[in-house]
Order: sequence, then C-alpha cells, then structure tokens
Amino acid sequence: MAVKEKINNPGELTELRNITVGSFLVRRFTESTNPELVEVAQRIHAYDYLISGYVSEDAIIDGKLRSEIDTARGDTVTYYLGQECGDDDNKASTIRKKYIAPDGSIEDLSAFGNSIGSLYAGEEDVLRSHISKFGAQSVVEVGALARACGSKSSVSMKLIRTAVHDAVRENPHERWMILFADPAYRSMERFYGPTVARRIGHEAIVSSGKSYINDKLSFIPSVIEPANVLDTLAQEASSPDLDSRTRSKRLQAFKFMSEGAEDIVLGDRAQDLYEQVMAGEQSA
Repeated sequence: MAVKEKINNPGELTELRNITVGSFLVRRFTESTNPELVEVAQRIHAYDYLISGYVSEDAIIDGKLRSEIDTARGDTVTYYLGQECGDDDNKASTIRKKYIAPDGSIEDLSAFGNSIGSLYAGEEDVLRSHISKFGAQSVVEVGALARACGSKSSVSMKLIRTAVHDAVRENPHERWMILFADPAYRSMERFYGPTVARRIGHEAIVSSGKSYINDKLSFIPSVIEPANVLDTLAQEASSPDLDSRTRSKRLQAFKFMSEGAEDIVLGDRAQDLYEQVMAGEQSA
C-alpha cells in the first residue's frame, strides 16, 4: 500500500470522494467541494447536540449551531457523511476533521485550547513534538460526531471505522485529538478498551458563559492513533490478563474495525489475528 509520508497541505486530503465498504457509503467533502453536503452535516450536528442536551434551541439559527459555538469553518475542515446505501440523509451520521493550516499552530484546534489546563504532565510536549517531526497536519482535531433523527448508533460506528482507515491510507503519522463527552468516552472504553482512545488529561469543563450551552458537561481529552488501532486491539484481544468475556469483546471490536482494511499494512500481531479471523469466516 502506498501512503503519504507527510501531508503539507490540508487541501491534499479534501477532494470530493465516495468510499464504499460493503453496503455502507461514506462521502468526504469540504465547503469548497460540496457546500450543500456541508449544510446537511451541520444540520445533523445541531440536531444531535440539541437532543443530547449539549445546547438549547437558542443555540441554533437556521438549523445550524451559532457560529460563535461552532467555529470550525473553511477548507481546513473535512466532513464525512455516512449511511447505508439507499438510505436518505435522515438516516446518516457525520463526523469531521479539522487540520492545522500550513501557517497555523496547534492552538488553532479548539480541542487543544479547551483542554490545555487539563492535560497530564508531558502530553502537550508529546503533541508538539509529533507536529515538529511529522508536520502540522499530523495532529488533527476530530469532533462533531452526530446522528440524524433516523440514524442508528451502528452507522456512527461504521463511519468512525471508515475515517480511521481513511487516515491510515492518507497519512500513517496522523493523530486525532478528541474531546469526548464523558458518556461517549465510557462507551468507547467498554467496547475498544482503554488504549485505543488514550486518555491524555483530566476531565475538562468547557465553560462558555452562554445560557444556551450546557456548562455542566465534562469532556475527556484523548488521542487516537489510527495507524495503531488494529494493532492495539489485536494486542488486547491476545492478552492473557483479560477475562474471557473482555477478550471476546476486544476480538469483536477487532473484527469490526478490520472490515474494509484489506489494503492496509498491519503490524505482525494484527496481521496474524486478521488472517485467523478471515480463515475462520471462510470456513464457517
């Protein structure tokens, strides 16, 4: 598999593109390549945040979050919209990635700015060192994971899987910085274990002072390394320290995340487990 060693311009990643895995369709786009789909994604984002209790109705104007709340704009932002083939956008999920501009810095990522006082000792240095070594676009803010009114949680999980694979193919050095709402982080941890989304700080309280934002929410600063997700899951699924039930969960997570990863180069442990999984499915 050919991969880019270093991405120098976020525009290199933002061409309009469709990705299909089985019966699941993902569209990737920016404000320049498909402004109409950006509108769809932003409306889904606003709807989900409203019903989840993150914001009140006053936070939404013309179906979208106020610009002072949702500041991720421009072509450093790449959107993903995923749904089962044949479904309309009312059954879609969305997620987005915000890159640092070539002349920007990590301070341009709100996930970093909102967690700076909560990061564990040394974690800021790790992020800055990674950028210094691999370029500004090697640390990416991932957020706005949201579902439309008719979408299922499985659609969001498939969308995350596709975005992970997409990142590995484009730039194996990419790291995602995410502020998980506490319930979402716990859900990720139960299924994927504690090391796929590695916690890098204490709970962060994002206080805006705006009456239409729920200031009681806490967020968990985390980092995901897409290129290591399958290797990490394979290691956990093979760990003798886990009970059989937890090991089974990790194997289930590995099987799920490996679907559509046929062209991705894996580490030895993940490759061995992948071949075992494929052999088991073929003989079933």
